[in-house]
Amino acid sequence: MTLTLRTKRLLLRAPVMGDAATVAQALGDYEVARYLTPLPFPYSEADAAAWLARIRPPIPERAGVGIDRAGRGLIGVVSIVDELGYWHAREF
Repeated sequence: MTLTLRTKRLLLRAPVMGDAATVAQALGDYEVARYLTPLPFPYSEADAAAWLARIRPPIPERAGVGIDRAGRGLIGVVSIVDELGYWHAREF
């Protein structure tokens, strides 16, 4: 199943391998990472690529949706994996 939702400002879509640099930049910011379930810090592009490689198609019990802002690309992720969680780059 492919999930894509579009609003006036945002596109909600599955994160893809091309998002690795953006994910690494956002999660490499301690002010973003400190609120998340423990993850490697500093968070590298290799860490992001490994995470993106593990993403599977969404099912009701487990889904992740990237938040893409037009002109900026991926700015965060909302996911349901055991519980609802999210992160977004600090400027957003």
